[in-house]
Amino acid sequence: MTKRAILYARVSSDDRKNEGRNLISQLDMCRKYAKEKGWHIVAELAEDDKGASGASYHLPQLNEAVEMAHNGNYDVLVVREIDRLSRDIGKQFMIEGELKRNNVNVVYVLGEYPDTPEGNLNKAIKSAIASYERTKINERMIRGRRREIRRGSIIVHGRVPYGYDLIHNGDKYQLIINEKQAVIIRLIYQWYTVGEGKKRPYSIRKICQKLDEAGVPTPTSKSKKWSHATVSRFLISETYIGVWRYGKYGRTQNGRKKNPNEHTITAEVPAIVDLATWEIAQKRRQANKEKSRRNQKHNYLLSKQVQCVECGAKMTASLGGGNKSSKYYQYYRCMAGLGYRDYSQECHNKYYYRSDYVDEIAWQWVKTIFLEPEKLEEGYSLYLQQIEATLAPLYQRLDLANELIHDAQQKLDRLLDLYLSGNIEKDLLVDRKHRLETTLEALQKEREEINIQIEASQVTKEQIQTVMEFAGRVENRFVDIDEEDDFEVKRHIIEALNVQAKLNFEDEEKVVYLSCALGQEALFVVSNQTYKLRKAKSRSPAPAHR
Repeated sequence: MTKRAILYARVSSDDRKNEGRNLISQLDMCRKYAKEKGWHIVAELAEDDKGASGASYHLPQLNEAVEMAHNGNYDVLVVREIDRLSRDIGKQFMIEGELKRNNVNVVYVLGEYPDTPEGNLNKAIKSAIASYERTKINERMIRGRRREIRRGSIIVHGRVPYGYDLIHNGDKYQLIINEKQAVIIRLIYQWYTVGEGKKRPYSIRKICQKLDEAGVPTPTSKSKKWSHATVSRFLISETYIGVWRYGKYGRTQNGRKKNPNEHTITAEVPAIVDLATWEIAQKRRQANKEKSRRNQKHNYLLSKQVQCVECGAKMTASLGGGNKSSKYYQYYRCMAGLGYRDYSQECHNKYYYRSDYVDEIAWQWVKTIFLEPEKLEEGYSLYLQQIEATLAPLYQRLDLANELIHDAQQKLDRLLDLYLSGNIEKDLLVDRKHRLETTLEALQKEREEINIQIEASQVTKEQIQTVMEFAGRVENRFVDIDEEDDFEVKRHIIEALNVQAKLNFEDEEKVVYLSCALGQEALFVVSNQTYKLRKAKSRSPAPAHR
């Protein structure tokens, strides 16, 4: 009886040139082998696993082959060689065992492994050696890197810390102070801890402004102005007090995570600032955080929920006024529009927006939405259209990130193959592997961030049901909330629904755009109207005429 065969091919890091051509080549070899055996080919399955690991079970075509075996559709699975089925010996044995239980044998074109004790032993040895060597090489590199650090050699991922240069000193890599940049680091710490002359310590925003005014180049050519994030990072870095840490981040399935200090290795480097100054900076940062939490004496319903239409920056809530009548008002305002220098973009939205007007409009709008639940479905339809347009470029970026990650991983695996074959020196291997790992880590972080954005934008049927139930619960509470003027309850609802406001000055009028996201487990309701900034009392705000 003629045996029925399925051909299986998989692109992996061993196929180094054209992926499509390699798949074709694998199938050609398998097809020729099957025909020579006189087998009837029932299917040809080609796998591109660039989005998965060779040790992963999430390979659709391989899963299809297993399913067809369960259904009794064929007798032999033809694969070019062992690592085309899997690079992981455990997974390979699991797959072969599952196929064998369904009376399907796996045969390899490159290598005869008869179903005998000797044949099984030879196959196991070849699989184990490949898996073991790859694992041990990675382990040795990690141990070697840690050993180098413990004896004082510095391994830097990505850019060298600002204020230092990396040099090769004998058999070690070391950080030496870049005096031109170190002056800037010391100046930042001085401004932040003691100030300048008779002036009090500067804020981080003021430090950025001073650096820009002095024409000090930023650490990277990508940014023309010093940013709050950059200066903040400098002010918490232990490197500047002579403590350099290796292993601050660890790899996870989706990217990387920050490791606790006890899991890192430290090395001594030249200090740029003294310990006392650094500790003063940490105490001031912590004090500022605590002060920020306590300092909001006034109620802002949309605090941290307001954005500038023109530049996209978050708008801050503050108190202003103080004219002859000593009357103060609460406002939302764009810090970029008011000229604060740590915002790289220019903004012409220099207006002050009365927070009591904006907050009341937002509250009335939320009430309108929930007192008319049919608007939820209308808002949901509009949201789906908007989110589809938003997600399209994210998916394109995700595809690109996956391709680049796959390419970097291919190059990394190729280095290991070259080392095993004796075609590359160990020192050169370590250097190239380090560079590839740095690239790979950055790409994986980017992919993780893209995935988070995509996941945060998805809406399910269960979420739709949740919001409808939420609407029913909240609907009957609005009268009591308004009568009691309960700010805490209002704020809780605003935060729970993630109400967002965008402010702008258009056609000689101040306008607010409102949108509402009903939490992690609910749908988004997007307003298709804009509202004039005017105080609304018991009725809904009137739409603005654009």
